Amino acid sequence: MFIKKLLNYRMLVLCIFFLGLSLRLWLFFTEARFAGDTARDLLVGSHIVKYGERPLVGHAASGNFFYYPPYYFYFQALLYAIVENPRVIMGLFVVWQSTSIVLVYAIGKQLFNAPTGVIAALMVGLSQYFVRQQSWMYSGPSTTPLFLLSFLLFIRWARTAHTKKLSLLLYSLAVLMVGSVVSYSLLIYVPVFLIAASIIGIPRFGRAKILVLCATGMVALMLLYSPLFFVFERAAKAFNPIYFIEFRAGTLLSFFDITKGIVALLIPNSQWLISLVLLFGFVASFYHGSRNERLKAVGIMGMILYPVILAAGSRNRLVHFYFHYFDVVMPLVAVLFSWAITNSYIKPSRPRHGFVLVTSVVFILVSSNKFFYTPYEHNQYKQTETIAREILRKASGTANKNNQIDTGFFQVYVYQQGFGALNSIMVWYQLERITGKRFVTLIPKTDRFRQLNSDDVIFLYCLWYDGGSEDPLCQQDFHNDYSEHEFRYAMKIDPRITLFVYKRRDSQLIL
Repeated sequence: MFIKKLLNYRMLVLCIFFLGLSLRLWLFFTEARFAGDTARDLLVGSHIVKYGERPLVGHAASGNFFYYPPYYFYFQALLYAIVENPRVIMGLFVVWQSTSIVLVYAIGKQLFNAPTGVIAALMVGLSQYFVRQQSWMYSGPSTTPLFLLSFLLFIRWARTAHTKKLSLLLYSLAVLMVGSVVSYSLLIYVPVFLIAASIIGIPRFGRAKILVLCATGMVALMLLYSPLFFVFERAAKAFNPIYFIEFRAGTLLSFFDITKGIVALLIPNSQWLISLVLLFGFVASFYHGSRNERLKAVGIMGMILYPVILAAGSRNRLVHFYFHYFDVVMPLVAVLFSWAITNSYIKPSRPRHGFVLVTSVVFILVSSNKFFYTPYEHNQYKQTETIAREILRKASGTANKNNQIDTGFFQVYVYQQGFGALNSIMVWYQLERITGKRFVTLIPKTDRFRQLNSDDVIFLYCLWYDGGSEDPLCQQDFHNDYSEHEFRYAMKIDPRITLFVYKRRDSQLIL
């Protein structure tokens, strides 16, 4: 009786969802990943509500110099107006991203069968990559449920297209376009969905109706991106994602390199052994699977490799460092792996075999991840809060020494090799949250901020630098940008945190 209840697929998926959600919330509360992008989103949202700032553009796509419309920032403002607590806002994103577990089950079931969906849900629910990526607030991974929902609606429409109803297709395209104004990963799939809709729909609905639908979709997308046309003179470059593609020598090597990286993300340890097992599974699956299943598998493989091809041909090659662009398709990799497993090794129609299958996949996931679920990073949110409080304490002491009431004589920078001062916003956000005062203002036509205080004193924190009184690379980068300041001393807050204090040479402040 217990085994029968356990093998009820919906009950299994529900258990997997709550287990996956628990792992994500555990990492969220203990590790509290807090990147510059997370702080920027929270800070822009609070500035829209508190100070009436109106951003004209959204965030920029990392490595692609591509701006989005500002809708995501205004959504953050709506959340801030309802719930000011940043922990609650970030926690809501964790819960939202966890719905990918249920959605990937539905996709696997719709395309193949329920066991495939369950195994895919297990991989998304327990795999190190998905748990870690979905345990914090970041605009890229937050669109994964939107992509999966759009794809699921598209599949359901394709299976019922003979009824000549377009409602599911319209919902699918609408969800995809909403996500496309937040993530480049979804934007590049808009033409793919429109082309697929044309291939499936023209024989059933007629060429005229489908062409009108596709044209309407492209016009709707341009309207969504229309704010950029009023901000940038070269609006075509800002809107056209194909601008960044340039196939050249080395593209094929890049393609295989990125593909290997995707496998490494999903299976971080023993990837070669497990990859060989999965490769054998694919061969066996194509041999045993029906023609319809093989076509579906090839279609999913094409959707996965499509962004890989674009990344391999990236004009600036920076996309190699931004694997979050593949977040939205990684669940489809799980579906493909799951189909290979269920179709090759065990007959899931037999309850005993299904139980062995689920147990085997759990064992592979846990052994591959090597019990990673214990946080391996320090609490980044708490760390930046500690830095902000220490800076405020030191600034208050300096003001008292100089018989001043105002502490608006200092600025703060967080430097990271290769990124400069982009992550300074993490501490700026904490300074504003702790004091309730305004330290920065949004620079028009960008997603960047400018500090309002004077720069008599500058506190420098070197990200990813653990201890010591010197960090030559970080300090050299800072000195190149602020040569008019001289180093005075280092403040060691704890073994992980060292602040470097600089003073402008012509300043009369006593430190």
